[in-house]
Amino acid sequence: MELQKDRSSGRRVRPARQILAPLRAIKSPHEIACLRKAIHATAVGLDAAMRSIRPGQFEYEVDALITYHCRRLGCQGMAFPCIVGSGPNSCLPHYTLNRRCIENGELVVIDVGGDYRHYAADITRTVPANGEFTPRQRSVYELVLRAQAAAIEAVKPGTAAGEPDRVARRLLGEGLVALGLARNTREAMRYCPHGFSHPLGMDVHDVPVRTLAPGMVVTIEPGVYLREEDLGIRIEDDVLVTAQGREVLSSAVPKTVEAIEALMAPGRGAESDRR
Repeated sequence: MELQKDRSSGRRVRPARQILAPLRAIKSPHEIACLRKAIHATAVGLDAAMRSIRPGQFEYEVDALITYHCRRLGCQGMAFPCIVGSGPNSCLPHYTLNRRCIENGELVVIDVGGDYRHYAADITRTVPANGEFTPRQRSVYELVLRAQAAAIEAVKPGTAAGEPDRVARRLLGEGLVALGLARNTREAMRYCPHGFSHPLGMDVHDVPVRTLAPGMVVTIEPGVYLREEDLGIRIEDDVLVTAQGREVLSSAVPKTVEAIEALMAPGRGAESDRR
């Protein structure tokens, strides 16, 4: 461990982060319970938003609805500014202005997380504004979904923390080449500009770890952004590392094409059940 010399006493001291980071990395049962609360509230908000989205809405209306449900279910607020990016804004991973009017035929990326007793959720879903994916949108969406599923399967004790990211990148690279968007997997990475996994806890991007262990919580969030088509897709779930492997804490939020289209179908209502 790194030691530093204290100028006033001459003693060697250890930075506090070296002691605290390992303690934060492994969550206690109480911490996991708080994360479950944050994730549940966020899931209810996302469910309500996905039911309500229609062309003609503004991004900030989606933001407001999710924030309302998170607060209603006990969150002190949001863990980070809500990201609701439609059309060209779906290709901006950290877009937070949320001012644009959602138009027919577009995708909407919704990346949100409630803060429950200082523990953060972080879930992303991508949905079609009119409730139905086009064939092009579906082909790219299902590629991202397959990459995410494989990355989630890579989450288990003893695995390098970067392995889920590597798994997702390999599949996305091969898939983007197959779709004719790149000549090789290296070139395909221009459509994947951010990391696909990070620890989650008291901070949205919690203390870094090298190896996964039971009690850690990480996100899995592969994304593809085709700016020339105004087509951005990201799918993110929160995953608890267990002794047996993993538990997807945010699994209640629909993410298959069929489940999303069924949830958004006319007549399903603008509000989720008050769970």
